[in-house]
Amino acid sequence: MKRLKRLKGRKLLILPLVVLVAAGVAYKTVLAPKKARAVPRLPGALMPLSQPFVVNLRGGRYAKVSVALLLENVPASAAAETSSGTATPVPQEPAIRAVVTDMLTGLPANDLIEPGPRRRLVARLLKALRAATDNTIDKVFLTDITVQ
Repeated sequence: MKRLKRLKGRKLLILPLVVLVAAGVAYKTVLAPKKARAVPRLPGALMPLSQPFVVNLRGGRYAKVSVALLLENVPASAAAETSSGTATPVPQEPAIRAVVTDMLTGLPANDLIEPGPRRRLVARLLKALRAATDNTIDKVFLTDITVQ
């Protein structure tokens, strides 16, 4: 009789522990909030143009500028690198190069050197590139700038 009471007491002690462990496992596997997926800061494909631009500036100066574009829809073949390690050309690159060259040639050097005028230049470049090409261009980056 005494033994039966002790066994019953142990069952009453073990049962809540089993229920608690089962609830913890259920929460962890089913009910716990899922980790939020990180949103990419630059959604799309960042495509550098194949060659930098060397343009004449106002006042007899010149600049060498590298440009990269953030494109929304890029064919996988265009975003991949070739076996030689060089990037494949951006779709419609000749048209893009013509627009960039036209907009950079004859600028005052300060438009490339100073941050404020450079941001305005990038905004004008983006607007002109969107109008001149079929690419969905989200952003324009002037990645390397040298002015002499």
